[in-house]
Amino acid sequence: MILIDVERGGQIAVADDLPEAAYAPAGRLTASRPAGQTSTGPARVVVEVLRRFGGHAPRALLGGQFAPGTGTSTSFEVTYAAGSAASPCPSMLWKQPYAAGLAEEFAPAVLDGLVEEAGVLPAGVLLVDRAGVDEVAASEWVFRQAAVMLRGALSATLREADLETEVRSLAEKW
Repeated sequence: MILIDVERGGQIAVADDLPEAAYAPAGRLTASRPAGQTSTGPARVVVEVLRRFGGHAPRALLGGQFAPGTGTSTSFEVTYAAGSAASPCPSMLWKQPYAAGLAEEFAPAVLDGLVEEAGVLPAGVLLVDRAGVDEVAASEWVFRQAAVMLRGALSATLREADLETEVRSLAEKW
């Protein structure tokens, strides 16, 4: 696991997987963008974002798996969970656990964060199938930022680039 402190901004954790964040999908949103780089194979990454603003600490956990494919586009699939009967999911950055699953209300923000920059991922499918929601401190905004971090972490992993440098570079844009 990689932990990154963002000066006056919060923290980011990146791990290979967090199986406790898996959930049964009730639905999905999809989009596609032109593909860019070539792939070295499949990859799975989980990211957690904890922002800090005064007394507020919005946070989100997202994870996904990239499967390489043929063609000229990257497909993005964001699954979301039904209802609120979620099991607890541990946080990598905070003492309070998440509720495993992605609420439907946050799925569009996640998809927006993933597709905002074309050509970052190779041809294939990125499936978001891990998530943790803080039922008090969650927002569309923090899930969108977590999605940008997830896309960047997967891109770095697939290119075999330095993961910490890539994620830190994205966080500097906060």
